[in-house]
Amino acid sequence: MHSQINRKNLIIVTVLFSIALLIRLFLVSKYLDEWDSVQYALSLHEFNLEIHQPHPPGYPSYVFLATVINWILQNDTLTLNMLSVFSGALSVVFTYLLGKEMYNEKVGIISAIIISLTPAHLVFSIIAMTDIVFLMFLTASVYCLYIGLRSNKLLYIGAFLATYAVGIRPQNFILVAILLIAFLYWKKEIVPIIKSIIFAAIGGLIWFVPASLLSGGVINYLRLARTQIDAIERFVYTVKTIENYFTILLDGWTISILIFAAIVIMAGVIAIRKNVITIKHIEKNSTLLILWIVIASLVYISIYQLYISRYLLPIFAPLSIIFGASIVWLTDNIRYSNIKKIIYVCASIAVIIMAYQALSHAYLLSNITPAPIQACDYIKYNYSPHDTMLVATDSYRHFQYYLPNFNAHYNLPKYANILNKNTSTIVSDIPLSIADPVVVQKYHRSYDIYQKHDNVSLYQTNLYLEPFASTGFYYPEYDGNFFRWMTNDSEIWIYSPTECQGVFCFEIRSINKPRHLFVELNNATVYESIVSPEYSVITIPVNLVPGDNTIKMFSNEDNIRPCDVEGTVSNDDRQLAFAIRGTSFIEANKTLYIDIGKYKYSPCLRTGFSSPEKWSDELDIVWSSGNQSELFIVSTQFLDNSSQTITLTMKCLPFLYDSSNRMIEIYVNNNYVGQISITEGWNQYTVEISREYIVENGYNTITFKYGDTTSPREAGVSDDPRPIAIAWDWVELK
Repeated sequence: MHSQINRKNLIIVTVLFSIALLIRLFLVSKYLDEWDSVQYALSLHEFNLEIHQPHPPGYPSYVFLATVINWILQNDTLTLNMLSVFSGALSVVFTYLLGKEMYNEKVGIISAIIISLTPAHLVFSIIAMTDIVFLMFLTASVYCLYIGLRSNKLLYIGAFLATYAVGIRPQNFILVAILLIAFLYWKKEIVPIIKSIIFAAIGGLIWFVPASLLSGGVINYLRLARTQIDAIERFVYTVKTIENYFTILLDGWTISILIFAAIVIMAGVIAIRKNVITIKHIEKNSTLLILWIVIASLVYISIYQLYISRYLLPIFAPLSIIFGASIVWLTDNIRYSNIKKIIYVCASIAVIIMAYQALSHAYLLSNITPAPIQACDYIKYNYSPHDTMLVATDSYRHFQYYLPNFNAHYNLPKYANILNKNTSTIVSDIPLSIADPVVVQKYHRSYDIYQKHDNVSLYQTNLYLEPFASTGFYYPEYDGNFFRWMTNDSEIWIYSPTECQGVFCFEIRSINKPRHLFVELNNATVYESIVSPEYSVITIPVNLVPGDNTIKMFSNEDNIRPCDVEGTVSNDDRQLAFAIRGTSFIEANKTLYIDIGKYKYSPCLRTGFSSPEKWSDELDIVWSSGNQSELFIVSTQFLDNSSQTITLTMKCLPFLYDSSNRMIEIYVNNNYVGQISITEGWNQYTVEISREYIVENGYNTITFKYGDTTSPREAGVSDDPRPIAIAWDWVELK
């Protein structure tokens, strides 16, 4: 009889493990999806908390176990993802065994089915993260400790597994410690307790000692491990943190958790009315499960920034067992068959809802490449590692791992320390330049699939003569044009390969009232003015030195927080002074070329121009607006002294070729210099300008007066009411 029971149990375990494993093998990710996943992969080759391989507190049990597996598989991604796959399947088995041991076989089976099909459990069983591995070891240790109350050998194994599990996710040491103390208290036998403590010490030392040695000693390891915990505002229970807890719990279980909770409440009410449960008499199994959930929940609410369901995986096993036990107890203790059927139907519906979302979610995750890795593929095939530098924030680890031949840096580094003479292009996942961001590619994987790395935009910036945001600038915003808020003490960095003359252009406004603006170039004042709350164009002639050039923009008046402005309703607590846009350095040389369609040159468009429009990857244009347009050009003694005339060349397109007057009159500094007749299609036109009309060391205004304007609405083309005449591509002055 006993052998038959063991055989049946083995069959159930085999079936549960095989089904759970096959599902996860079919859906396993092909990539390192998370920032943390990449850090774990890097740590397989060098465990170093100083450089976040992995990040503190280190996860040493996980890394060391994965390192051993990787010696065999010789593939970082395969090793880490397979560790999650097998851990997910094994946690299903241990949930069954624990439910069976606490209650009965039916409870064990139902509990295993429930946990196996929760979306969070399945998703985090197919990607390289520590949470599912910790859950497996925790559930295994609790199972061994529970049986260990009557079998000393399993008590010792459980104690060892418990402290080894702490090394997988050290953040959970409070939960593990309290559960272990509870079991030892229930054991009440001195010798087994002492032996259990010894085995627990071994389980902890097996990862703590090598982690300490690799980190430069115990003190240094503890210092590094504490950095993550010290960075968290701990033990703060607010409505928001509790709301986040229930939000991600619902996200990890779907609405099915409400159905299961209703079944638990129904079972609890009936059990209390039948005096099966009383305050003075709660069975040890129920006490353990409640303790497990309560302690874990209090810890997670207090030390985690709860935004993703994987943080709550350790409570999935006790929840599944409680749900399974409630279903079985209700159906065993209710006499009415119809009510039993309703309970089974409700539970089945809940499982089906979870299974559908879990499988569809995991399938999408498995088959859609993470956005950072899509970006890596684009960079690999479109840029050369010899002349391209990568600067990244959220995508940094993926760039570092998947693009090992490139020079990758995190966030905004000190450029002078990392530049080499061959670098000419910077590719980043954030806009580095204060000029209009040039987005070369955008990649997306839905936030609903995974709550990290859902969007990556790649920006390309030329290193030379580009104004980089150094300090005091906030992330770009868009109100029809890109702009940045800045503080009253901000800094721009420009790198020039040689000595260079030109003009520093930008549009700026103050946040709420006129305030002083001072501009310094390499510690020398080059501009001072009062800036109003309306945008104004500022152009400053500057001489750049070879190498680093620092432009400081500051005010002697305090910053203002929008939330403090009287009469406004805002939660914005940023320290603001000015908004800036259209920032650029325009070099003066023998050929002055202005790509009118590029937002970089928008400070040169004084009046009579619309906003830039992108017609294709190669073509950005600006429509004229009104009867005339003014173009602002700076010259810094760049013209050929041997020539008495300057050639103005322009490329443009008429809006309506058959309009009655297609003539454009051209003026330079209010001097009439000629007119051109616009023909159909994109064409180039030239006008000779007398040298005497040009200010060679200053600013020049070129005015274009149009003979005829028509709005697209009047022409029956669209509802656009703008009076337009010409689409502009570029202007060149020689």
